[in-house]
Order: sequence, then structure tokens, then C-alpha cells
Amino acid sequence: MEIGNQIKALRQRKGVTQEALAEHLGGSIDGFAQMMNQRSQELGCKNTHYVNPHGLHNDNHYTCPYDMALMFMEAMEHDFFLELISTPSYTAAPTNISKERYFFNTNGLISNLYYSGYVYEKCIGGKTGSTDEAGHCLVSSATKGSQQHTPGIAYAAVVIAALSLGANVVLAVLLVNERKKSPPI
Repeated sequence: MEIGNQIKALRQRKGVTQEALAEHLGGSIDGFAQMMNQRSQELGCKNTHYVNPHGLHNDNHYTCPYDMALMFMEAMEHDFFLELISTPSYTAAPTNISKERYFFNTNGLISNLYYSGYVYEKCIGGKTGSTDEAGHCLVSSATKGSQQHTPGIAYAAVVIAALSLGANVVLAVLLVNERKKSPPI
């Protein structure tokens, strides 16, 4: 499977694909974590430290909402990332060892996979994540334009430690809508 297709399937395989890509790109998981730490510092992050490529719990692996927003807004400058976070579903072609597989975006602002009624037409995309320790988290963005991918001003919303999957979606929409009423920081 080519790297682009592996990346599209990342959210479905906790740690396996991320570790393989980290070893390929960084020479080792530790090497890749060092690369991520260096890049986060270059972006101005102050409260972020990586030890693994997948975000599964480790006491020495942490970040904060502000740093997450900085990293997310940088990632949004890349077309491939925008394609990933805005795609509701992806179908992986069959291989010699598996049938056709289907992957769905876990961001309720983009996809109705887990619950319906939350798809937000102004949402550009986002990334979900959850662990028992962190709760349900979502970094998402919406545009001031009339619909997805309309040029204009993009706003990021970061929700951490939500108690449920649906709560992170509702809070993200509220944050984006509230931010649109406020002057820039």
C-alpha cells in the first residue's frame, strides 16, 4: 500500500501504521518524535512534547489546546491534509491480502458515521482523537465563507476532554460561531 493510502487509513489502526511511517521517515520512533518536537517548537508551541507518532497515552506525551490550534492551522496549509480531514469516507482498493475496505471520518461535523444531524456545511475538516486519559478531543476548522472550501477566513476550534463523542462536535460548532463574533486575537 502506498504511503498516501496508508495515511488515509491511519485512524482505523491504532498505532500500527503510524509507527511504520515514523520508522520510515525518522529512522526510528524516537527519531520521528524528535522531528515532531523540533517542528512544534518552530511553530511556536510551548506546551507540547511528543514520544510517539500515534498519540496513545504516555505521561511524557502531551500538548495543550493553543499548541494544537497552531499545529492544525499549519497543517491546513497543505492540500493533502485538507483532502484527508474533509473527506467523509474513503474506499481502499482490494489487495492480494484483503478485500475492498471502507474508512469513515470520525469527525461528526463532516460525517454521519456515529450520529446524524451534526454535519456542519461550513466545516473545512478536523481531526478527532480519544483515550481514556484524554477523553474525546476534536480539532476542527470552519470557514466564514458560505460553504466548505470557500475562500475566506478559517477559524479553528479545539475541544479536549469532552465526556462524549457528540459533545466535542457541539462544543466545536459553538466555539467557531462564538469566535466569528469576536475581534481577532
